Amino acid sequence: MKFLNSIIIISALFPFSLFGQEVDPKLISEIEQKTLIQRVEELKDSELNVFVSEMQKLELEFEEMFKTKNQECRGAFLSYVINDKGEKEEKSKRLNRKERNLCYYLLINSRIEITKKINEIRLFQLERVHKKQTEDLRMSQDKTITELLKLSKKYQ
Repeated sequence: MKFLNSIIIISALFPFSLFGQEVDPKLISEIEQKTLIQRVEELKDSELNVFVSEMQKLELEFEEMFKTKNQECRGAFLSYVINDKGEKEEKSKRLNRKERNLCYYLLINSRIEITKKINEIRLFQLERVHKKQTEDLRMSQDKTITELLKLSKKYQ
């Protein structure tokens, strides 16, 4: 059981740092981006009411995440590293201009990709709702015309 807990703790800390070495921030950003896009894609086949409520929750999470990332890019950057003794340490690092520019670049590209995916899924949902409404309208029209034709036959 201790071994399993150790693996879970190490895997939870792995994206941030392992054995005192920092992980490339671009890699972390790509992992987060793929995870967020996957969460949005999971909503593609959901019912409309579920889609709307879950999308609202996700958008709040996205805004909070982007706000946090923006703060990190401005210099409020903290990372966790595991030192040579295997202990978790909090490390504060001021980003230089190149790192800050890379951070903003990755942040903006993540927002672009996530916005594209959100809008793609929204469009899919809208098309699905539109198709159903169009079918319902045609059925209603057919039913009304059939009833009116029956009624008109009475008066011939």
